[in-house]
Amino acid sequence: WSYIIYFGTRQRHMDDTVRTCKKPTPDEANEAMEDSTEQSAIFTKEEAEQYDRQIRLWGVEAQKKLRSSAVLVVGLTGLSAELIKNIVLAGIKSLTLMDHRHGDENTVRTIQGASFLLLPSERNKDTPIVQSARSRIQILNPNVKVNVNYEDVDKKSDEFFTTFNVICASCSSTSTMIRLNELCRRNGIKFYCGDVWGYYGYFFVDLNRHSYVVEEERSKSTSIDIEDPSRKKRKVQNKEKEKIIISKEMDFCSLQEALQVKWDGLSARQLRRTPPTYFIIRTLQKFHDKYGHPPLPSRREEDIKELKLLLEVVIEDLAVPNQLVTDEFTNFCTSELSPVCAIVGGIYAQEVIKVSLHRIYDHKFV
Repeated sequence: WSYIIYFGTRQRHMDDTVRTCKKPTPDEANEAMEDSTEQSAIFTKEEAEQYDRQIRLWGVEAQKKLRSSAVLVVGLTGLSAELIKNIVLAGIKSLTLMDHRHGDENTVRTIQGASFLLLPSERNKDTPIVQSARSRIQILNPNVKVNVNYEDVDKKSDEFFTTFNVICASCSSTSTMIRLNELCRRNGIKFYCGDVWGYYGYFFVDLNRHSYVVEEERSKSTSIDIEDPSRKKRKVQNKEKEKIIISKEMDFCSLQEALQVKWDGLSARQLRRTPPTYFIIRTLQKFHDKYGHPPLPSRREEDIKELKLLLEVVIEDLAVPNQLVTDEFTNFCTSELSPVCAIVGGIYAQEVIKVSLHRIYDHKFV
């Protein structure tokens, strides 16, 4: 079984605005098609052909918004590789991949899910893994500018990060993720972080205050006069569907606020409704904070023992009952699994794209 927990949190909806979209007349439809043809001229021939299906799905303006997105991905992992693949194919403006690690044997083992971005001939201890991955990423979409950075994220100044619209962190310590999250909140940047360990994976979302739209269909009844065979006029209800566009704003909490939630005040019923995966994720992240890497297949026995000890620490720190989660998970989290990376990464990328389009943002759990 693959457990996926999605940490997207929200506090409230605000400022709902409703707009009605009526069915266009034939003349209005023709004018819209002409406008669409003119707007499509902003894309090159190659872009228009590559993004044709997407433009038909969400329109030229939405594709323009997506194409203006500059995304920074911190840490190359199986999860971030799936994220990169999907957002690059969708057609963002630029992608910057940051990771200071080199392609030695131990590093490659920790990112097995990203193997499709790393050619075997380019995996060596003298080559940064982001350099090896760059050419493979560029092949996915030549219209996206792909940059790489070999520096340690913790040594970069705050100014470096302010040039991006979206920042996604993976394979990072809790302190690094909190620092990036707070920086994003100060500068109006969308923040994501996530990881996958074996059967377990998550991603967290903080969009600060996010504006988006929701489309709904509602029935509209109108009365019309018709003349029946007896030449008597009578009214008939004509039900038409109209599309309602609702503009909304949503406030998100920060990663630090989410991690500081008090568990000792929850009732037994509330605790039972909490997936045990949450505490497993906290344990796995604590392992990464302590050792700087995820549990490794080459150190399976030692890492399993350490995970069991860290689970006890997490349960004690959060003041939750011991029976809430068992240590069986330690047998299924010592390597990346490509199918899990693909599932979590697909949902992850979908949320990043929706936010870039300023379209529907809803909370779906898998």
